[in-house]
Amino acid sequence: MKKRIFGFLLVTVMIIGMIPSASFAKEESKTTFSDMPNDWSTTALETAVENGLLSGYEGKINPKDNLTRAEMATIINKAFGTSEKATLDSYSDITTNKWYYNEMAKAVQMEVFKGNGGKLSPEKDITREEAFVVLASALRLSGANEAVLDVFSDKAFVSTWAKNSISSLVAEGYVTGSNGQLNPKKYVTRAEFAQLMINIFNNYLNTAGTYTMNFTGNVMINAPGVILKDIIIKGDLIIGDGIKQGEVTLDNVAITGRTVIRGGEPRIIQTEVINKYIALGDSITYGMSATNNSGYVNLFYNELKTKNENVGMVLQNLGKPGDKSSDLLNKLKNDDATIKAVSNAKIISVSIGGNNLLSPVINALFTALNINPTSENFENDVKIALSDPNSQSKLFAAIPGLQSSLKLGVEQFSKDWVEINEIIKNLAPDAEVYVMTLYNPIKQSDPLYNLFNPVIQGINSTINLPNSNYKVADVNTAFQTYLGADSLVNFNLFTGQIDPHPTNKGHEVIFNSHINAKRTPAPIGLFGIVLLSIWE
Repeated sequence: MKKRIFGFLLVTVMIIGMIPSASFAKEESKTTFSDMPNDWSTTALETAVENGLLSGYEGKINPKDNLTRAEMATIINKAFGTSEKATLDSYSDITTNKWYYNEMAKAVQMEVFKGNGGKLSPEKDITREEAFVVLASALRLSGANEAVLDVFSDKAFVSTWAKNSISSLVAEGYVTGSNGQLNPKKYVTRAEFAQLMINIFNNYLNTAGTYTMNFTGNVMINAPGVILKDIIIKGDLIIGDGIKQGEVTLDNVAITGRTVIRGGEPRIIQTEVINKYIALGDSITYGMSATNNSGYVNLFYNELKTKNENVGMVLQNLGKPGDKSSDLLNKLKNDDATIKAVSNAKIISVSIGGNNLLSPVINALFTALNINPTSENFENDVKIALSDPNSQSKLFAAIPGLQSSLKLGVEQFSKDWVEINEIIKNLAPDAEVYVMTLYNPIKQSDPLYNLFNPVIQGINSTINLPNSNYKVADVNTAFQTYLGADSLVNFNLFTGQIDPHPTNKGHEVIFNSHINAKRTPAPIGLFGIVLLSIWE
């Protein structure tokens, strides 16, 4: 899943927010190191000291010193609460009389440090790419497409053994580089790494007990006996090595990010019955232009609840006219009601993406015809403007600028959909999935058809990506091949019919597309029904 990002040098790490009572929950710093800086790194260093992640030497914290491999191993061990140790007999450069012997043994047991050529090199300064490999291993991130590194001008300097880890961190949004570079061979200072650790692991739960407040940002549990009850985690949940064979309890917990289990055994309790059909999205979800109870959401719900396995199913329609893909993404990240609804869904529908294209069309129309969209006489103003013999030439003159705006709308959808898809999958891993392709509201005989069809298919190509873990309801094809007498939409820009929403018959065709998709074999890893459609 992609995350909200804060930058620091070449590393950019997710912080969606904070919760004071559990996020490094300490009083105001009382550290007295003589070289404690008074700059961007002060809070990070003080917090790292107070939580036992960093320790000083002879009254100094040495913030500008490069971090050694042994020091990083120690910080990772403390963060994850690990205590199990591996044997280090096979390494030739480490002896039991060194302060870091046990810490390196723990890091090797965690499999975040492996060494090279029979050496762990504990006293060497750690490079950025080495630090990235350690972090990716600790977070169990791997398998990303290495093409994500193409945006960095120094990608050729990334070592072969580090490419998978760095690619995975980049793909997850943890690394964005600095001035287009990764600087993989440069060293990391103690201050930089303290800041990095705070950013990644903002919420630490290292004391047994029951927690009932929502968390924003990644949550690290590194002690057994923690109970999370009736909460939302807007980020990842990491169950650290410190759990050992103990237990943590997740009682009605919604998690927007990944769940990484490194230790112990989570006991998951779902106190709210998962028997809901959740409809997310825009005005098509809302049922715009359909008569009462004739929208596809209602039609689909009426069909679903006739099945024995769905007896008692409840519909919750959260569609909002005007929402773009970015609006839906924001709700899935930050709106508690939406997050809870999705996490308790058996079936989910999403109608989104159309406004990514409709908004620039409307803006171009208003600009070309000099119409004020906030006017009380808006509809009449449109009719008057379109009755002008020069209206068509004005609209065609606006097409070059419109094409650029439409392209941006497609690009934004493609970016947002990756995160929307990931969050829904994390929140509702066991729900059914259908993805609805976008339809073109313009008739093929209309000269504007060829302007809009490529951008519509651009969004559809994102929906139709292989291995997407959902079924596709091919509404685009259903609309194109429809031979009935009733109109599916009533849209003609040049006559003032600028409502591209489906008619009752259009909603019926959309509904039937879902039924057809339901009959096809399901792909592996279903996570929800997602109905993506065009316009509002």
